[in-house]
Amino acid sequence: PALPNRVSLGLRPQLGFDTNLVTIQDDASLVEDSDRKSFFYGTILDAKLRLLESRAHALDLEYRGSFRAYASESGLSSADNVFSLVGRTPLSPVIDLELRLSLGGVLLADEGHFRTERAIRPSLLYRPFEGWQFRLGIEWSDADYYADAPAEQDRDGTRQGVRLEATWEAGKGWSLTPLAAFRDLNTEGSDYEGVEREIGLRVGAPELLGVQPLLVLGHIRAPFDNPHSLTGFTRSRKDRRTAVSFIFVFPSLEKIAGFVPSATIGFEDWNSNIEEFDFRRWQPQVEFAINLPC
Repeated sequence: PALPNRVSLGLRPQLGFDTNLVTIQDDASLVEDSDRKSFFYGTILDAKLRLLESRAHALDLEYRGSFRAYASESGLSSADNVFSLVGRTPLSPVIDLELRLSLGGVLLADEGHFRTERAIRPSLLYRPFEGWQFRLGIEWSDADYYADAPAEQDRDGTRQGVRLEATWEAGKGWSLTPLAAFRDLNTEGSDYEGVEREIGLRVGAPELLGVQPLLVLGHIRAPFDNPHSLTGFTRSRKDRRTAVSFIFVFPSLEKIAGFVPSATIGFEDWNSNIEEFDFRRWQPQVEFAINLPC
């Protein structure tokens, strides 16, 4: 295909408010001189270059840049850049193999280079019936963190896991996607060694009066292996994190405005047995999805 069909660019400016941008309880002393609450603005830039395409195979080079600035805490403003090579090939008429190789890095305004992460994610996609798709994915990632921290809080290490999603396009604009995942965390610091068990559900509804709603639910149980340093090594940390997001997309405005606005109300309850990590967080935001000419 011609070059314009091989390149796609998307931009998503965002505005919002975060009630706990450091994900620590308000009166905890772990992060000093921080307001924790702040308005934010930023954007997500998505770019994709189709390197190879045939009737059966595809190979893409992808980039995602997430940029966010905080009005009250400019030092925590960040840039998260991820480059991925994504290949896909059929194994049968109803099964595809997808392989994603990623390299990403996070920069903070105050600290500079905060994290580097490398990941390998192979997946099998199975379409047994019309309107149904199952995705079974395996993940392995390795991360290096560059911030100064006590030895037991060193998050350098690997994460490996498995994830299963089932998507049902039920018709008339309805869709359901339940998911389940398990991750094993191996870190240099004893505070972050443990596992995560996740269940979730995405529910898409038909467009009504120019608005298309989406509900995203998630729950993670994260018991850590070792007694935590904040308790004087007497108790192991156990989190039961619940997240709910209501998303309202306005596709009918694209012809008028040239972009698709959306509004999201996000809520998280971390529900930890250790006081410093037991908090609630709200993140309302608006977003504008723009497909750039290329």
